[in-house]
Amino acid sequence: MANKYLNLFYQQIQQKQPFIYAMTTIVEHYSEDYWACLEGSKVKDEICLALEKFYNMLFDFVDAKKILNESVSLAIINYKFNTAMPQDFMEFFEAAKEHERSFLLELTQKRESILKALQKQEIEYLIEISKERAPSELVANCENKAAAEAFSPEVIFAQTAILEKALIHKKIIRQSHIQETEAKIVEWIFLLYQKFAEVILESTSLDQLDVLIAQKFNEELTLDLIQLKAFKEEINSQIEYFKGKDFFKQYYVKTQLADKYDFVYDFYRDLKTRSAMTSELKMTLSGLFFGIVAKAYQPMDAKKFALMKLRNGTVENVFNGVRAWMKKNYSAFNEKDLYCELVGKLQQEEETFKVWQEVSHRISDVPALRTYQPLMRNLDAMKYAGDPNQDPRDLLAELPKPGAFPHSPVKSKQNVKPMHALNCTEEETRRLINIKKIL
Repeated sequence: MANKYLNLFYQQIQQKQPFIYAMTTIVEHYSEDYWACLEGSKVKDEICLALEKFYNMLFDFVDAKKILNESVSLAIINYKFNTAMPQDFMEFFEAAKEHERSFLLELTQKRESILKALQKQEIEYLIEISKERAPSELVANCENKAAAEAFSPEVIFAQTAILEKALIHKKIIRQSHIQETEAKIVEWIFLLYQKFAEVILESTSLDQLDVLIAQKFNEELTLDLIQLKAFKEEINSQIEYFKGKDFFKQYYVKTQLADKYDFVYDFYRDLKTRSAMTSELKMTLSGLFFGIVAKAYQPMDAKKFALMKLRNGTVENVFNGVRAWMKKNYSAFNEKDLYCELVGKLQQEEETFKVWQEVSHRISDVPALRTYQPLMRNLDAMKYAGDPNQDPRDLLAELPKPGAFPHSPVKSKQNVKPMHALNCTEEETRRLINIKKIL
Protein backbone atom coordinates (compact mmCIF):
# COMPACT_ATOMS: atom_id res chain seq x y z
CA MET A 1 0.00 0.00 0.00
CA ALA A 2 1.26 3.45 -0.89
CA ASN A 3 2.57 5.55 1.99
CA LYS A 4 0.30 8.59 2.01
CA TYR A 5 2.51 10.45 4.52
CA LEU A 6 5.55 10.03 2.35
CA ASN A 7 3.60 11.24 -0.68
CA LEU A 8 2.26 14.20 1.27
CA PHE A 9 5.81 15.12 2.35
CA TYR A 10 7.09 15.11 -1.26
CA GLN A 11 4.09 17.16 -2.37
CA GLN A 12 4.87 19.87 0.16
CA ILE A 13 8.57 19.88 -0.78
CA GLN A 14 7.64 20.19 -4.47
CA GLN A 15 5.39 23.12 -3.56
CA LYS A 16 8.50 24.88 -2.13
CA GLN A 17 7.31 24.57 1.43
CA PRO A 18 10.19 25.08 3.91
CA PHE A 19 11.46 21.73 5.15
CA ILE A 20 10.74 22.46 8.83
CA TYR A 21 7.10 23.34 8.12
CA ALA A 22 6.64 20.29 5.88
CA MET A 23 7.98 18.01 8.61
CA THR A 24 5.81 19.62 11.30
CA THR A 25 2.68 19.27 9.16
CA ILE A 26 3.28 15.59 8.42
CA VAL A 27 4.11 14.66 12.02
CA GLU A 28 1.05 16.54 13.28
CA HIS A 29 -1.17 14.77 10.69
CA TYR A 30 0.36 11.35 11.50
CA SER A 31 -0.08 11.94 15.26
CA GLU A 32 -3.78 12.70 14.83
CA ASP A 33 -4.32 9.58 12.71
CA TYR A 34 -2.37 7.38 15.09
CA TRP A 35 -4.24 8.74 18.14
CA ALA A 36 -7.57 8.02 16.41
CA CYS A 37 -6.46 4.42 15.86
CA LEU A 38 -6.21 3.97 19.61
CA GLU A 39 -10.03 4.24 19.69
CA GLY A 40 -10.23 6.92 22.34
CA SER A 41 -7.81 5.32 24.78
CA LYS A 42 -6.95 7.71 27.57
CA VAL A 43 -3.42 6.31 27.92
CA LYS A 44 -0.79 7.31 25.39
CA ASP A 45 1.52 4.47 24.36
CA GLU A 46 5.29 4.77 23.73
CA ILE A 47 4.84 5.49 20.02
CA CYS A 48 2.43 8.31 20.75
CA LEU A 49 4.80 9.80 23.33
CA ALA A 50 7.71 9.55 20.87
CA LEU A 51 5.68 11.33 18.19
CA GLU A 52 4.73 14.04 20.65
CA LYS A 53 8.34 14.53 21.71
CA PHE A 54 9.49 14.69 18.10
CA TYR A 55 6.73 17.16 17.22
CA ASN A 56 7.67 19.38 20.16
CA MET A 57 11.29 19.36 18.98
CA LEU A 58 10.22 20.44 15.50
CA PHE A 59 7.86 23.08 16.83
CA ASP A 60 10.64 24.49 19.02
CA PHE A 61 12.52 25.36 15.84
CA VAL A 62 9.49 27.15 14.47
CA ASP A 63 8.63 28.84 17.74
CA ALA A 64 12.18 30.07 18.30
CA LYS A 65 12.42 31.14 14.64
CA LYS A 66 15.39 28.84 14.11
CA ILE A 67 15.07 28.99 10.37
CA LEU A 68 18.68 28.10 9.58
CA ASN A 69 18.27 25.09 7.32
CA GLU A 70 21.60 23.63 8.36
CA SER A 71 20.62 23.56 12.05
CA VAL A 72 17.30 21.86 11.26
CA SER A 73 18.98 19.35 8.95
CA LEU A 74 21.56 18.27 11.51
CA ALA A 75 18.86 17.92 14.19
CA ILE A 76 16.71 15.66 11.97
CA ILE A 77 19.62 13.53 10.72
CA ASN A 78 20.89 12.91 14.27
CA TYR A 79 17.44 12.29 15.80
CA LYS A 80 16.84 8.82 17.29
CA PHE A 81 13.51 7.54 18.66
CA ASN A 82 13.49 5.77 22.00
CA THR A 83 11.06 3.13 20.75
CA ALA A 84 10.32 1.14 17.58
CA MET A 85 8.21 3.33 15.29
CA PRO A 86 5.62 2.11 12.72
CA GLN A 87 6.91 1.21 9.25
CA ASP A 88 4.97 3.87 7.37
CA PHE A 89 6.24 6.64 9.65
CA MET A 90 9.84 5.39 9.42
CA GLU A 91 9.62 5.38 5.61
CA PHE A 92 8.64 9.04 5.70
CA PHE A 93 11.25 9.85 8.37
CA GLU A 94 14.11 8.12 6.51
CA ALA A 95 13.09 9.85 3.26
CA ALA A 96 13.17 13.21 5.08
CA LYS A 97 16.62 12.42 6.50
CA GLU A 98 17.92 11.49 3.05
CA HIS A 99 16.43 14.67 1.62
CA GLU A 100 18.35 16.71 4.21
CA ARG A 101 21.57 14.77 3.66
CA SER A 102 21.34 15.73 -0.01
CA PHE A 103 20.60 19.31 1.01
CA LEU A 104 23.66 19.42 3.32
CA LEU A 105 25.88 17.90 0.64
CA GLU A 106 24.70 20.43 -1.91
CA LEU A 107 25.12 23.22 0.63
CA THR A 108 28.67 22.07 1.42
CA GLN A 109 29.57 21.87 -2.26
CA LYS A 110 28.19 25.35 -2.87
CA ARG A 111 30.04 26.67 0.16
CA GLU A 112 33.32 25.13 -1.02
CA SER A 113 32.77 26.51 -4.49
CA ILE A 114 32.06 29.98 -3.11
CA LEU A 115 35.05 29.70 -0.75
CA LYS A 116 37.37 28.77 -3.61
CA ALA A 117 36.03 31.66 -5.68
CA LEU A 118 36.53 34.02 -2.75
CA GLN A 119 40.02 32.70 -2.11
CA LYS A 120 40.92 33.17 -5.74
CA GLN A 121 39.45 36.66 -5.69
CA GLU A 122 41.27 37.43 -2.44
CA ILE A 123 44.58 36.18 -3.82
CA GLU A 124 44.14 38.31 -6.92
CA TYR A 125 43.23 41.25 -4.71
CA LEU A 126 46.27 40.69 -2.45
CA ILE A 127 48.54 40.45 -5.47
CA GLU A 128 47.15 43.73 -6.76
CA ILE A 129 47.46 45.36 -3.34
CA SER A 130 51.02 44.07 -2.93
CA LYS A 131 51.88 45.63 -6.29
CA GLU A 132 50.33 48.90 -5.21
CA ARG A 133 52.06 48.86 -1.84
CA ALA A 134 55.42 47.60 -3.06
CA PRO A 135 58.10 50.06 -1.95
CA SER A 136 59.56 52.36 -4.53
CA GLU A 137 62.91 51.10 -5.80
CA LEU A 138 64.00 54.68 -6.43
CA VAL A 139 63.25 55.75 -2.84
CA ALA A 140 64.93 52.60 -1.48
CA ASN A 141 68.08 53.29 -3.51
CA CYS A 142 68.19 56.88 -2.28
CA GLU A 143 67.72 55.75 1.33
CA ASN A 144 70.51 53.17 0.99
CA LYS A 145 72.82 55.78 -0.51
CA ALA A 146 72.07 58.21 2.33
CA ALA A 147 72.57 55.52 4.99
CA ALA A 148 75.87 54.43 3.43
CA GLU A 149 77.19 57.98 3.90
CA ALA A 150 75.82 58.39 7.44
CA PHE A 151 73.04 60.77 6.34
CA SER A 152 75.47 63.61 5.78
CA PRO A 153 74.02 67.00 4.68
CA GLU A 154 75.41 66.75 1.15
CA VAL A 155 74.10 63.23 0.51
CA ILE A 156 70.62 64.06 1.84
CA PHE A 157 70.57 67.19 -0.33
CA ALA A 158 71.70 65.27 -3.44
CA GLN A 159 69.25 62.36 -2.93
CA THR A 160 66.36 64.78 -2.36
CA ALA A 161 67.24 66.43 -5.66
CA ILE A 162 67.10 63.04 -7.41
CA LEU A 163 63.65 62.30 -5.99
CA GLU A 164 62.18 65.70 -6.82
CA LYS A 165 63.62 65.60 -10.36
CA ALA A 166 62.01 62.17 -10.90
CA LEU A 167 58.63 63.61 -9.87
CA ILE A 168 58.90 66.69 -12.07
CA HIS A 169 59.92 64.69 -15.14
CA LYS A 170 57.15 62.14 -14.43
CA LYS A 171 59.53 59.21 -14.23
CA ILE A 172 57.37 57.67 -11.51
CA ILE A 173 54.17 56.04 -12.77
CA ARG A 174 52.55 54.15 -9.89
CA GLN A 175 50.46 56.37 -7.63
CA SER A 176 51.67 54.71 -4.43
CA HIS A 177 55.28 55.36 -5.48
CA ILE A 178 54.45 58.99 -6.22
CA GLN A 179 53.00 59.38 -2.73
CA GLU A 180 55.98 57.60 -1.17
CA THR A 181 58.39 59.87 -3.03
CA GLU A 182 56.50 63.03 -2.04
CA ALA A 183 56.48 61.95 1.60
CA LYS A 184 60.22 61.21 1.54
CA ILE A 185 60.97 64.64 0.04
CA VAL A 186 59.00 66.35 2.82
CA GLU A 187 60.75 64.21 5.45
CA TRP A 188 64.21 64.94 4.09
CA ILE A 189 63.68 68.67 3.68
CA PHE A 190 62.69 68.74 7.35
CA LEU A 191 65.88 66.80 8.07
CA LEU A 192 67.91 69.26 5.97
CA TYR A 193 67.05 72.07 8.42
CA GLN A 194 68.61 69.95 11.17
CA LYS A 195 71.62 69.37 8.92
CA PHE A 196 71.84 73.13 8.33
CA ALA A 197 71.93 73.57 12.11
CA GLU A 198 74.73 70.98 12.28
CA VAL A 199 76.71 72.94 9.69
CA ILE A 200 76.37 76.09 11.82
CA LEU A 201 77.56 74.10 14.84
CA GLU A 202 80.47 72.66 12.83
CA SER A 203 81.65 76.06 11.59
CA THR A 204 83.91 78.40 13.58
CA SER A 205 83.35 81.60 11.61
CA LEU A 206 80.93 83.18 9.17
CA ASP A 207 83.40 82.78 6.31
CA GLN A 208 83.78 79.08 7.04
CA LEU A 209 79.99 78.76 7.25
CA ASP A 210 79.60 80.24 3.77
CA VAL A 211 82.13 77.74 2.40
CA LEU A 212 80.43 74.79 4.10
CA ILE A 213 76.98 75.86 2.89
CA ALA A 214 78.24 76.00 -0.69
CA GLN A 215 79.88 72.58 -0.35
CA LYS A 216 77.08 70.72 1.39
CA PHE A 217 74.07 72.34 -0.30
CA ASN A 218 75.16 72.56 -3.94
CA GLU A 219 72.98 75.20 -5.55
CA GLU A 220 73.46 73.70 -9.03
CA LEU A 221 71.37 70.70 -7.93
CA THR A 222 68.33 72.92 -7.37
CA LEU A 223 67.96 73.95 -11.04
CA ASP A 224 64.38 73.41 -12.23
CA LEU A 225 63.41 72.10 -8.79
CA ILE A 226 60.78 73.76 -6.61
CA GLN A 227 60.95 72.38 -3.07
CA LEU A 228 64.71 72.02 -2.83
CA LYS A 229 65.24 75.46 -4.35
CA ALA A 230 62.82 76.91 -1.79
CA PHE A 231 64.87 75.28 0.99
CA LYS A 232 68.12 76.74 -0.35
CA GLU A 233 66.57 80.19 -0.64
CA GLU A 234 65.18 79.87 2.91
CA ILE A 235 68.54 79.04 4.53
CA ASN A 236 70.21 81.84 2.57
CA SER A 237 67.49 84.16 3.86
CA GLN A 238 68.04 82.88 7.40
CA ILE A 239 71.76 83.56 7.18
CA GLU A 240 71.04 87.16 6.14
CA TYR A 241 68.50 87.48 8.94
CA PHE A 242 70.99 86.16 11.51
CA LYS A 243 73.61 88.59 10.22
CA GLY A 244 71.19 91.48 10.67
CA LYS A 245 70.57 90.40 14.27
CA ASP A 246 74.32 90.02 14.98
CA PHE A 247 73.60 86.37 15.75
CA PHE A 248 76.82 85.02 14.24
CA LYS A 249 78.94 87.81 15.70
CA GLN A 250 77.83 86.86 19.22
CA TYR A 251 77.65 83.11 18.55
CA TYR A 252 81.19 82.62 17.22
CA VAL A 253 82.91 84.56 20.01
CA LYS A 254 81.64 81.97 22.49
CA THR A 255 84.12 79.12 22.63
CA GLN A 256 82.38 76.99 25.25
CA LEU A 257 79.42 74.86 24.21
CA ALA A 258 77.69 75.82 27.46
CA ASP A 259 77.82 79.49 26.48
CA LYS A 260 76.57 78.75 22.96
CA TYR A 261 73.75 76.75 24.55
CA ASP A 262 72.62 79.70 26.71
CA PHE A 263 72.94 82.16 23.83
CA VAL A 264 70.89 80.08 21.37
CA TYR A 265 68.20 79.48 23.97
CA ASP A 266 67.94 83.20 24.82
CA PHE A 267 67.82 84.11 21.11
CA TYR A 268 65.13 81.49 20.49
CA ARG A 269 63.03 82.64 23.46
CA ASP A 270 63.32 86.29 22.41
CA LEU A 271 62.03 85.51 18.88
CA LYS A 272 59.17 83.49 20.26
CA THR A 273 58.24 86.19 22.79
CA ARG A 274 58.10 88.80 20.03
CA SER A 275 56.06 86.45 17.79
CA ALA A 276 58.83 86.69 15.19
CA MET A 277 59.36 82.93 15.04
CA THR A 278 58.65 81.09 11.80
CA SER A 279 58.42 77.33 11.45
CA GLU A 280 61.64 77.29 9.39
CA LEU A 281 63.54 79.35 11.97
CA LYS A 282 62.20 77.09 14.70
CA MET A 283 63.54 73.99 12.92
CA THR A 284 66.97 75.57 12.53
CA LEU A 285 67.29 76.99 16.05
CA SER A 286 65.87 73.94 17.81
CA GLY A 287 68.18 71.76 15.68
CA LEU A 288 71.13 73.89 16.78
CA PHE A 289 69.98 73.89 20.39
CA PHE A 290 69.74 70.10 20.63
CA GLY A 291 72.79 69.67 18.40
CA ILE A 292 74.87 71.41 21.08
CA VAL A 293 73.61 68.93 23.68
CA ALA A 294 74.38 65.99 21.38
CA LYS A 295 77.90 67.27 20.68
CA ALA A 296 78.62 67.81 24.39
CA TYR A 297 77.30 64.33 25.12
CA GLN A 298 79.56 62.60 22.57
CA PRO A 299 82.64 62.41 24.88
CA MET A 300 80.39 61.07 27.65
CA ASP A 301 79.06 58.46 25.24
CA ALA A 302 82.61 57.45 24.30
CA LYS A 303 83.50 57.10 27.97
CA LYS A 304 80.38 55.01 28.52
CA PHE A 305 81.35 52.53 25.78
CA ALA A 306 84.92 52.37 27.12
CA LEU A 307 83.64 51.47 30.59
CA MET A 308 81.23 48.92 29.10
CA LYS A 309 84.20 46.92 27.79
CA LEU A 310 85.60 46.37 31.28
CA ARG A 311 85.00 43.09 33.10
CA ASN A 312 83.03 44.89 35.83
CA GLY A 313 81.05 46.98 33.34
CA THR A 314 77.62 46.73 34.97
CA VAL A 315 74.98 49.44 34.59
CA GLU A 316 75.80 50.81 38.04
CA ASN A 317 79.58 50.87 37.50
CA VAL A 318 79.39 52.31 34.00
CA PHE A 319 77.10 55.23 34.83
CA ASN A 320 78.87 56.00 38.11
CA GLY A 321 82.10 56.07 36.11
CA VAL A 322 80.62 58.43 33.50
CA ARG A 323 79.34 60.73 36.25
CA ALA A 324 82.79 60.83 37.84
CA TRP A 325 84.41 61.55 34.47
CA MET A 326 81.86 64.25 33.74
CA LYS A 327 82.37 65.94 37.10
CA LYS A 328 86.13 66.04 36.49
CA ASN A 329 86.18 67.05 32.81
CA TYR A 330 83.15 69.34 32.64
CA SER A 331 83.86 71.29 35.84
CA ALA A 332 84.41 74.47 33.80
CA PHE A 333 80.67 74.83 33.22
CA ASN A 334 79.17 72.77 36.06
CA GLU A 335 76.89 75.66 37.02
CA LYS A 336 75.52 76.15 33.51
CA ASP A 337 72.24 74.92 32.06
CA LEU A 338 74.04 72.63 29.60
CA TYR A 339 75.62 70.71 32.48
CA CYS A 340 72.22 70.04 34.02
CA GLU A 341 70.85 69.03 30.62
CA LEU A 342 73.66 66.49 30.24
CA VAL A 343 73.05 65.17 33.77
CA GLY A 344 69.37 64.69 32.94
CA LYS A 345 70.20 62.97 29.65
CA LEU A 346 72.61 60.63 31.43
CA GLN A 347 70.05 59.81 34.11
CA GLN A 348 67.39 59.03 31.51
CA GLU A 349 69.76 56.66 29.74
CA GLU A 350 70.67 54.99 33.02
CA GLU A 351 67.02 54.45 33.92
CA THR A 352 66.41 52.93 30.49
CA PHE A 353 69.29 50.48 30.95
CA LYS A 354 67.97 49.55 34.37
CA VAL A 355 64.75 48.53 32.64
CA TRP A 356 66.79 46.46 30.15
CA GLN A 357 68.48 44.90 33.17
CA GLU A 358 65.12 43.88 34.60
CA VAL A 359 64.09 42.55 31.18
CA SER A 360 67.20 40.37 31.20
CA HIS A 361 66.28 38.92 34.59
CA ARG A 362 62.67 38.36 33.58
CA ILE A 363 63.74 36.45 30.48
CA SER A 364 66.14 34.29 32.49
CA ASP A 365 63.61 33.98 35.34
CA VAL A 366 66.07 31.98 37.44
CA PRO A 367 66.34 33.08 41.12
CA ALA A 368 70.04 32.28 41.17
CA LEU A 369 70.72 34.71 38.34
CA ARG A 370 69.20 37.59 40.28
CA THR A 371 72.08 37.64 42.73
CA TYR A 372 74.33 39.50 40.29
CA GLN A 373 74.07 42.39 37.82
CA PRO A 374 74.45 41.52 34.13
CA LEU A 375 77.16 43.28 32.14
CA MET A 376 75.93 46.39 30.38
CA ARG A 377 77.49 45.34 27.06
CA ASN A 378 75.22 42.28 27.07
CA LEU A 379 72.21 44.48 27.72
CA ASP A 380 73.25 46.74 24.85
CA ALA A 381 73.50 43.68 22.59
CA MET A 382 70.02 42.61 23.72
CA LYS A 383 68.72 46.07 22.84
CA TYR A 384 70.05 45.88 19.28
CA ALA A 385 69.04 42.23 18.82
CA GLY A 386 65.48 43.41 18.26
CA ASP A 387 64.20 46.86 17.46
CA PRO A 388 66.79 49.35 18.81
CA ASN A 389 64.06 51.99 19.07
CA GLN A 390 61.83 49.78 21.19
CA ASP A 391 60.95 51.09 24.62
CA PRO A 392 62.06 48.35 27.05
CA ARG A 393 59.19 49.31 29.34
CA ASP A 394 56.75 48.00 26.74
CA LEU A 395 58.72 44.77 26.50
CA LEU A 396 58.86 44.47 30.29
CA ALA A 397 55.08 44.82 30.53
CA GLU A 398 54.68 41.77 28.27
CA LEU A 399 56.98 39.54 30.32
CA PRO A 400 55.67 37.53 33.31
CA LYS A 401 56.36 39.02 36.71
CA PRO A 402 59.00 37.21 38.77
CA GLY A 403 58.26 35.13 41.83
CA ALA A 404 59.63 35.81 45.29
CA PHE A 405 63.33 36.49 44.81
CA PRO A 406 65.70 37.47 47.64
CA HIS A 407 66.69 40.85 46.20
CA SER A 408 66.29 42.78 42.97
CA PRO A 409 69.56 43.54 41.18
CA VAL A 410 68.25 47.03 40.42
CA LYS A 411 69.74 49.28 43.08
CA SER A 412 67.61 51.61 45.13
CA LYS A 413 67.45 55.32 44.46
CA GLN A 414 69.83 56.02 47.33
CA ASN A 415 72.66 54.52 45.28
CA VAL A 416 72.11 57.07 42.51
CA LYS A 417 73.75 60.38 43.21
CA PRO A 418 71.18 63.16 43.50
CA MET A 419 71.28 65.93 40.95
CA HIS A 420 72.40 68.56 43.46
CA ALA A 421 75.53 66.47 44.06
CA LEU A 422 76.44 67.32 40.47
CA ASN A 423 75.87 71.05 41.00
CA CYS A 424 72.41 71.08 39.42
CA THR A 425 69.44 72.16 41.55
CA GLU A 426 65.90 70.83 41.25
CA GLU A 427 64.75 74.30 40.19
CA GLU A 428 67.25 74.28 37.31
CA THR A 429 66.10 70.81 36.32
CA ARG A 430 62.47 71.95 36.16
CA ARG A 431 63.58 74.89 34.02
CA LEU A 432 65.26 72.56 31.57
CA ILE A 433 62.14 70.41 31.38
CA ASN A 434 60.17 73.56 30.56
CA ILE A 435 62.69 74.38 27.81
CA LYS A 436 61.79 71.15 26.04
CA LYS A 437 58.11 71.96 26.36
CA ILE A 438 58.71 75.40 24.82
CA LEU A 439 60.63 73.89 21.92
